[in-house]
Amino acid sequence: ICSEREARVHYTEMKDDEVRTLRLCEQCAEARGFTKMEKKPEFSLPDLLAGMAEDKFAGTEAEAAPLTCERCGLTYPEFKKTGRLGCGECYEAFAAPLLPLLKRIHGSENHVGKVPRRLRGQERMPPREPREQQKPQKSLKAPEDRLEDLRRQLDRCVDAEDFEQAASIRDRIRRLEESRGT
Repeated sequence: ICSEREARVHYTEMKDDEVRTLRLCEQCAEARGFTKMEKKPEFSLPDLLAGMAEDKFAGTEAEAAPLTCERCGLTYPEFKKTGRLGCGECYEAFAAPLLPLLKRIHGSENHVGKVPRRLRGQERMPPREPREQQKPQKSLKAPEDRLEDLRRQLDRCVDAEDFEQAASIRDRIRRLEESRGT
């Protein structure tokens, strides 16, 4: 307002459909009663996520028997409180409430990621075939070798954070172990 010093305080007021913005230097802001915010904002991302999840699943049986990740032991109420998942398998354990939440926030259930500027406009890798169109691969290897290969693939998928593929491989490992009686 004084036009003498650099504006360091930005105040935005939204009332009805009108937005009013003030840019003030520190001295003018203090003179007008705008002091530095010493406390945390009224909300955080975890609180926002938790609130969105509560709206969607209020009064469902999810509250009666909380979903729990078998791998890390995190419960869905704990996730709602912190806004953080414990491990890669949490995505699968909390899929029912998590997918609609991700779709609402991210715009999609699938994470596309960030593309560096230098690569924008270049052709991307083609999307994978849907699971039902993929043909199971027949292998002439011994079951022990197949299990070992699958475990290595599983580790690579988890390291690459491709949890959907990792879950599929994990299921294949379980089926193979069950068929062997392990």
